[in-house]
Amino acid sequence: MMQDISYPLGDRVPDRGEMIQVADGIYWLRMSLPMQLDHINLYVLEDESGWWIVDTGMKTSDTRKRWQSLFDGPLSGKPVIGVILTHLHPDHIGQAGWLCQRFDVLPSMSHGEYFQARTMAAPSAEEGPSWAVRDYMRKLGVDLERLKRSGRKFRGMGALIEPLPGGYQRLRAGDVLSIGSRQWQIHIGRGHSPEHVCLFDPQ
Repeated sequence: MMQDISYPLGDRVPDRGEMIQVADGIYWLRMSLPMQLDHINLYVLEDESGWWIVDTGMKTSDTRKRWQSLFDGPLSGKPVIGVILTHLHPDHIGQAGWLCQRFDVLPSMSHGEYFQARTMAAPSAEEGPSWAVRDYMRKLGVDLERLKRSGRKFRGMGALIEPLPGGYQRLRAGDVLSIGSRQWQIHIGRGHSPEHVCLFDPQ
């Protein structure tokens, strides 16, 4: 028999421009997504000298406004000193380029996620999906005529993320990040994305 899940905060969720403290030095925020799954949960970790952002939301004007509201409000007292990107999906890395440039920090992420993100976001010389994408879709059983008709709408991943910086801080399995009073162990998961970074505090 399954146990009921306990939600310590009940139905409370962060509003626009708000962070909710969920544990000492750990804050929860939300960003909107323009799809059926209409939001993503993100986190900010507090260190004595500044803030660490964990994932960034998608490249949308609404996401940018929400970040600006946070920088004008609860994050205004300290600089952002780190941006941790768990994996390459656009809802997680979409605003990373803007945030990293704004605060002069490199993203911290795994090798596989960084380089695959750079590759997938690179501009294509072809209009619409590339031949490789078309071939992949054909193997999945997608109607190629339909794909061709929607080709002009096919913008690819580069339209959903700000360009990533030309360098990064590599996170490997077994690394430990000291942030505030916590020691975050780095674990790597595979399946949801190639080299997904997970942060674990044994305390």
